[in-house]
Amino acid sequence: MNIDTREISLEPADNARLLSLCGPFDDNIKQLERRLGIEINRRDNHFKLTGRPICVNAAADILRSLYVDTAPMRGEIQDIEPEQIHLAIKEARVLEQSAESVPDYGKAINIKTKRGVIKPRTPNQAQYIANILDHDITFGVGPAGTGKTYRA
Repeated sequence: MNIDTREISLEPADNARLLSLCGPFDDNIKQLERRLGIEINRRDNHFKLTGRPICVNAAADILRSLYVDTAPMRGEIQDIEPEQIHLAIKEARVLEQSAESVPDYGKAINIKTKRGVIKPRTPNQAQYIANILDHDITFGVGPAGTGKTYRA
């Protein structure tokens, strides 16, 4: 198995944002490590990621993206919840992809609201939104918490 090490720095260095990103007792970092099968060592805003190259690259992208999400909005730092970590990993499709690049399903369809941009995170959600736009009636059936109502 090929092991890769990558170092990243999240700028600007802000302890409150880093606390939000890492979570209480570094729970968010531990979740990333556990789900992606990598090791993350952190000192301040410097992260050292070790593991399979595809997982290390995905973790670096996820950390950067989530750090951007912590940016103050209306003067308050935005907290990163464990669900956001889960969705970011799922969105990156790291666990199921091989060497091909990850398509961005949200590029084709973005819905702007007062609270932000709504975009599909999976191929099925992209198809669901495309069906809503193309057909007069669209039924969304599935388990709770999968974004059916939110995206409709």
